[in-house]
Amino acid sequence: MSAQHTGRTPGDDSHEQQASQSIQAWDALFHIGLAIIAGLTVNQVLQSILEECRRMLPVDTLYVAIYDAASESYEVPLFYDLGEYRTLDRVACRVTPSLTGAVIQMRHSLYIPDIRDPEAMRSYTPVKVANAPTATYLGVPMMIRGRVVGVISIQSLLVDAYNPDQVRFLETIAMQAAVAVENAQLYEAAQRELTERRQVEEQLRVAVTKYAVLFNTAPVGISITDEAGLIIESNPEAERILGITQREHQQRNYAGPEWEIVRPDGTPMAASEYASVRAFTEQRRIDGVEMGIVHPNDSMRWITVNAAPIPLDGYGVAIVYNDITERKEIDDQLHQKEYRYRLLADNVRDAVWTSDLQGQFTYISPSIER
Repeated sequence: MSAQHTGRTPGDDSHEQQASQSIQAWDALFHIGLAIIAGLTVNQVLQSILEECRRMLPVDTLYVAIYDAASESYEVPLFYDLGEYRTLDRVACRVTPSLTGAVIQMRHSLYIPDIRDPEAMRSYTPVKVANAPTATYLGVPMMIRGRVVGVISIQSLLVDAYNPDQVRFLETIAMQAAVAVENAQLYEAAQRELTERRQVEEQLRVAVTKYAVLFNTAPVGISITDEAGLIIESNPEAERILGITQREHQQRNYAGPEWEIVRPDGTPMAASEYASVRAFTEQRRIDGVEMGIVHPNDSMRWITVNAAPIPLDGYGVAIVYNDITERKEIDDQLHQKEYRYRLLADNVRDAVWTSDLQGQFTYISPSIER
């Protein structure tokens, strides 16, 4: 019996194998492309790229190095060795010569069939980081817009393990990897900026809430002016102390003629003496100015005023005032009692005196001289 003839030739098998490899290569590039647009982190993108390299190429060790031109150093966030991924410390190119540094400096692919070859060892300085006793080294720069952003490298235990097609395939992956890394870095930077912005917004919200609570519950009157001296904010306590509504208050100027203000001795106080006017004019804090405010119903409230300029565009001064009317009335009553006591003591025939705890006289009536 004669053998059945299939009509196939060795060349057909070769063509099918090449077609299959081409399809697999395009499939790998497709998956890397998906990683580029997926909005992943840098490490997730690198993991995807290295997994495609492992799937398509005979590798025992591989890694991706990310280069920082400003510090002339690189880090290796993912290093695959003997079936495990790990991270390598940052390397300064000028301090520690390495094959990765050579690829960065040359800006083109570096293929060494056997890194143990004496001639190769004289030309390059490999850094021993892999546990696997690799022989073949292939390093390809990841470049975008003419600058190196990293290096992708595969290594094999076999000597001269990679053919030109595999080198070109890794170079194609490196181009996509550069885009992927830049996109991922931009994405991470945008996420960090968004997170920082949210943190700032939250801090601002907390600060504004604290300010609002403090402003509205403070046991002192608070008024805020713009740069023209117009009252733009006032708190509830200001309404009670000043005897006018917040609406009326915010229709006034801090130095306007509507205010009836007197000095502690009862004489009219000029606007130039107000703590608020002085703080704005002199651009410094003014403390402890005592004045009397005449209410629309002709009653009087006594206050002590502190004022300070607000260092913000469009703002004038912050004015804080404390109601001291009760204290003032008590002081006046004490002064009146003291006056009556002294008048009585100065005119009696008997001697009157007072002394402190040390026996020192603090008062002696005039009658003792008579």
